[in-house]
Formats: sequence, structure tokens, C-alpha cells
Amino acid sequence: MLARAILLLIDRGPFPTYPHGRINYLFLGFVAAVLGALSPAALLTADYTAGVFLGIGIGQFHTVRQMDRSMLLSLEDAELVPRGKAYVEGLALMVETRNYLAMLAAVVGSALTLIFGAFVGAVAGVAVACLTTWFARLGRTVGAVCDVGEAPVAHDGSAISVGGTPVWWEPPAEALAALPRAIGLVVRPRHLAARLTLAQPGQRQAVLHDLASHLGVAWADPAHPGARGGSDRPRYLMPQHAVDEERGGRVAVLLFPAARQSRAAVQVVRSTPLLETLTHRWLSGDPDAQATAPGRRDR
Repeated sequence: MLARAILLLIDRGPFPTYPHGRINYLFLGFVAAVLGALSPAALLTADYTAGVFLGIGIGQFHTVRQMDRSMLLSLEDAELVPRGKAYVEGLALMVETRNYLAMLAAVVGSALTLIFGAFVGAVAGVAVACLTTWFARLGRTVGAVCDVGEAPVAHDGSAISVGGTPVWWEPPAEALAALPRAIGLVVRPRHLAARLTLAQPGQRQAVLHDLASHLGVAWADPAHPGARGGSDRPRYLMPQHAVDEERGGRVAVLLFPAARQSRAAVQVVRSTPLLETLTHRWLSGDPDAQATAPGRRDR
């Protein structure tokens, strides 16, 4: 239970802060703790029937993962910037793994209690509960494989550019009027593996979602012509991005945040998790080695 409570505090996923949501996840942690605590006793007494219930419990946690996936996908339409299916799958997997970590802490505490006594078991259980936070932070982030920095935003003829990379071709007038409050970011891959990771649409979508969820998305000036787009509410100035293949596959991001804080924006991009299925750890080399033909940019 302690392990699950600690993980709930450090998680960056879409967990509710209201008591009902926290109680839901804590109760799942309680179920995992009970299953983990009973497992060593069942094995020592050769009560293999208990193993059947353990398998059923693990199956239930997998069902919880599927439910979280369905819930997050159903909320995609309500997000200003959707997470994307790859990000949703990572969050659902994280929820399932948290329960297994709580079960692991209970297994260690229960086993050492049976062997060495209650004091040793309690100390070991608390230690493992604290170590689960270290394990939960093992996932790599964009900042581990890329350099992220602020870049100047300019209107170059028919496009808005970030650091010299055209991002928004033929922008509307309300976007040009909002340029003074825009933030430009450039994400530079350090090696070929990072370049291929940034080339994945799901990874870039995760970056845009985290920026929008942390800093918000500004509205176009209601007084500006065309800002309302034929509706009664102003239009949002959604974040834009472009992949510059001529410069090592770097990604230029144009952001119109509700809270204009450049340092926070850089930190948000650095802390965006790398999606597990999109990492290419076995590759190495210069990101400029596979540059495409001159003049080609993937938007």
C-alpha cells in the first residue's frame, strides 16, 4: 500500500486529484499488496491453489490496463491537443506496472517476515517501497537523447519560422498578430537513434500534448478580424511543428501558450517520456548522416 501511495504521488499521468480517483488506485494497490503478501506463504505451504488466485489477480490488473486505455482514448476528442495512441498505450501500461510494483514490495516484505521475523520484514518492505520510486523513474525522456533550447520566432515571407525552419506556411492574420507572445523551441537529436525516434509522429504528438497541458493554449485576439472563425468563440492558436531533415532531423516547435514561460516550456519538452516502442537504442551515428535531399522538409 505504501509503495502504491508513493507512486501515485510521483506519477505524471492523468490521475485524478480528487479523493474518488485516488481511492480507486489505492484500492487496486491494496489488492496487489494482499496477493503479494499471501504468495510466499502459499508457496512455503505448497498450497498451489493460491497460485490460481494469484494468476486471476494478475489478469484483473491487465483488465484495468485495458479499461484505462479505453478511458483515455475516449477523452482524446476532449483534449485541445490529443495525446496520440502511442502515448495512451504507454500510460495504460504504466498503470498496470504500478500494481505489480506494489505486489513486489508485499512479496519481499512477507517473505522476509516468514524467514527472519516481523521487524526485518517490515524494514525490507519499506525499503522496497521506497526503491520502487527509483524504478519508476528509469524511463528515459526526450532530454536524455536530445538537446532542447529556445529559438527566435520570425515571419519570413509566407511562413512563420522557428530558428530558420519554416513551421507554419501561410499563417492566418490572427496568428501573425499573436507572434509577440509566441515561443519557439528547437529539439536537436544527439545521434541517429534519437533522430529516428523524433521522426515518429507519436513521439512528436506526445511533446505537443505535454506542452499544451502544462502551459495551455492561447486564444486569438477576439477583436482581431477572423479570430472567431465564424463562431461565437475565439479560435485557439494550436501548437505547430516541423521536422527539418536538412539539419539532422531537428524538430522546430511553435507554441502560443496561455502562460508564456520559456524556461518552463524547455523543461516540459525535456521531461516528455520517450515512448517505449519508438526507441532505437541499437543504432548510433551522426544524425546528419542520413540527411534527405536539399530543400525537403517533412511537416
